[in-house]
Amino acid sequence: MIQTNQIVNIIDGDTFGKVTESKINSNKLYKLYNILSGLYKNIYSSIIREYCSNAWDSMKMAGKEDDPILVDIQWDYLTKSGNVIISDTGLGMSPQIMESIYFNYLDSTKEETNEVIGCFGLGSKSALAYHHTFFINTIFEGIEYKYMFSKQSNGIPAGELLSE
Repeated sequence: MIQTNQIVNIIDGDTFGKVTESKINSNKLYKLYNILSGLYKNIYSSIIREYCSNAWDSMKMAGKEDDPILVDIQWDYLTKSGNVIISDTGLGMSPQIMESIYFNYLDSTKEETNEVIGCFGLGSKSALAYHHTFFINTIFEGIEYKYMFSKQSNGIPAGELLSE
């Protein structure tokens, strides 16, 4: 979705004095990531909605919006743990996209179009609202890449390529 930078008030430093631009304290980024991880009221359905929306966007961008999105929910009653696997036949994500966009909050491949659902660069990290680690498998140009995205000990999420 194309976002516009709307100016509500123009602050003129010559008229009112010193202008101090807002910034994010890089020493307290863990606080921001904790806030972003707590955005969802219904965590489970929000995670599935966010990833299915991303899958649909990718398939739309690939011209395959009529292809199915597969949602596989696996539950192990013995260990009381499970996985949700969402699969699509969309564009896939290159290592460049993973490093420069996917792992970054507020960055998105969908910022230049109104034809898709997402654009805020938050939904792809929604699994962090449930667990400190999740995995991403993507196929790009015939090569499968496996990544792990997790909160580090300092509270700041990071992505890691596990295999290619």
